[in-house]
Amino acid sequence: MPGTRRNNSVLESSRIDAIKKRVKQLAAEGIPIEIDKQHGSPWGAKGRPDLDGSLAGVALKIEVKRDPKQAPTPHQKVQLRRWRAAGAITGVIVTPDEMEAIVRQAWTALAPLWDQQTCSLRPIANRVDAGGYG
Repeated sequence: MPGTRRNNSVLESSRIDAIKKRVKQLAAEGIPIEIDKQHGSPWGAKGRPDLDGSLAGVALKIEVKRDPKQAPTPHQKVQLRRWRAAGAITGVIVTPDEMEAIVRQAWTALAPLWDQQTCSLRPIANRVDAGGYG
């Protein structure tokens, strides 16, 4: 059967496909979200999260596990901690439901600041504008 191994554990890639499908459904509801699967390589940083994206302009870094008992590696914990300290939304998930919960919780906080016309967050008083691509 595709997406399973002999011991019936679901492959991580199958989980990621299901999570990406759920994210597309959330985007179809009008939630401004996009994610991509990050592919590891010998030249990449160790512990890079599986999913890289943006929710209303805020970085989204998610590690996907096959099994709820499976913990992130020490390198993964460091990467997620670094991204979270920089303001990213981070998480370790197993199911599409867990991804949806993270997105909906974060979107609840971000939605009042979202400007649909400019597709960006409205300025917040005393917020530093770093310039860039705007």
